[in-house]
Parts: sequence; C-alpha cells; structure tokens
Amino acid sequence: MHLKSYIFRHLSYLTHSHITPPPPLTLINSKIRDLVKQKQYLEALKLYSKNPNFPISTTKFTFPSLLKACASISNLYNGKTLHATITYMGLQSDDPYITASLIDMYVKCGSLENAVKVFDELSEREVCIRDVTVWNSMIDGYLDLVVFWRV
Repeated sequence: MHLKSYIFRHLSYLTHSHITPPPPLTLINSKIRDLVKQKQYLEALKLYSKNPNFPISTTKFTFPSLLKACASISNLYNGKTLHATITYMGLQSDDPYITASLIDMYVKCGSLENAVKVFDELSEREVCIRDVTVWNSMIDGYLDLVVFWRV
C-alpha cells in the first residue's frame, strides 16, 4: 500500500510540476526558419544553441537556415562551427542544399578560400553532388567578390 501511495504522489508531482519536455525538432526548425525570414539572425542562432539536445537532435533541415543567418551577419566563427557539426554528422556529402549553403556562407563572410575548399572537396569524395545548386552558389560567390577571371 505504501508503494502505491508513493508512486501516485510521484506521478502527481511529475504531471503537475513545471517540468516540460523539450519542443519537437520540427518546431525548432520551423521557428529557426521563421526567425531567419524575419531577419532576426542572432535570435535564430541563439535558439539553436539553446536547444538542450543540440547537435545530436539536429537534422539536415536545420542547417541551411542557420548558415543563411551566419552569412547575413558575416558571422564566420559560428559558420565554421556549424560546418564542423555538419561534417561530424556526415551531412555535407548527402545534401546539395547544405553544401550550397556552406559555399554561400563562406563567400558572404569573405572567405572565398574556404568556399573553394568546400567545392573542391566534393570531387574528392565518392559521392559527387556537384549539381546545379552547388555550381550556382560557387559562380554567384565569384561574381559577388568580383573575381571575373576565375569564372
């Protein structure tokens, strides 16, 4: 009888306390995307870094918006940190949109060398995803930095 009483008290405490589970990842991704669309780039990056399960709970849908936020405010440090996380998770070679976002972020942060490195690494892998999106990002990067002789 005492065990049942203890269990019910404990369950009651858990259900009535203010302990809430973290929001679902799709909700976090949507919020990050909306913040970037509203040009609240720092808020989007803060939301990502405050996620209690990051980087474990992130998906390939999380990164393009975050990379756009870094590119928009020329935040190379956070962009490189995101790139390291993407590489660690093995997402860079799987998704051309992530690769294009990486290239765009590096170009807009003024690091054409890193953008070219990301682009060139694609041909070194067995899975080559140099599709139109990636090529367009690289060409736009050269044009943005007025490097016509390389185009």
